[in-house]
Amino acid sequence: MMTFHKLQWTLASYNDIQHQPTSAEYVISEIDNFLSIIPTEGDSQEKIAEFYFLKKYRDNIDKLFQELQFFGGQSGAFIYDKKIDTPVHFCTSQDSSLVVLISSVFIEDVYNTLRLTSKQRATKVITTYILNSLASFEKSFSETDIDYYGISCIYGSRNFVEDNSFRTKPEVITFIASAELIKKYIDWELTEDELVETADIFISDRDMLMDVKKIKINLE
Repeated sequence: MMTFHKLQWTLASYNDIQHQPTSAEYVISEIDNFLSIIPTEGDSQEKIAEFYFLKKYRDNIDKLFQELQFFGGQSGAFIYDKKIDTPVHFCTSQDSSLVVLISSVFIEDVYNTLRLTSKQRATKVITTYILNSLASFEKSFSETDIDYYGISCIYGSRNFVEDNSFRTKPEVITFIASAELIKKYIDWELTEDELVETADIFISDRDMLMDVKKIKINLE
């Protein structure tokens, strides 16, 4: 999924209309369009499951995207293939825990590769955007049976000395953490360092074409 979203970002950078960032309000309308078509037995199990979860948590998703209209000082925007996808995904972990993941959150910032390593760029996104968004998840899903909250952000990076804007390449970070621990963080019972230490964090940086790796982040 992460590498697929890098492709969507690249298409958007070439002004492909189908892949331009869209608003949180537009996402909700797309989800309602998706829910207007009931799956049949001939559809894939993945599509049937997605329909079930989107319908079950429709009001919670609406509340979340109302919160995400502003995201870390910028307007909330999402890049995805509108013909086949939505930025809301559900999955179960190996222990059958339920995860909700908001993917393809578009970050306007472009980070300098000369000043920051790929891990430092990912840390910037976590501290500037992701941690600040977690209260929205807690507010929207606290009374549900969701066990983990996840968010995936896509942003640009380039060498500001040698590269022109056409050499900007996308990077993606995905952050997944326990809903229980996120609540403790929101309630000031857990520090951001302690929360990040427990989170599962994955990146696909500018030099990783189709690869994804899991990383540990130490906040400084």
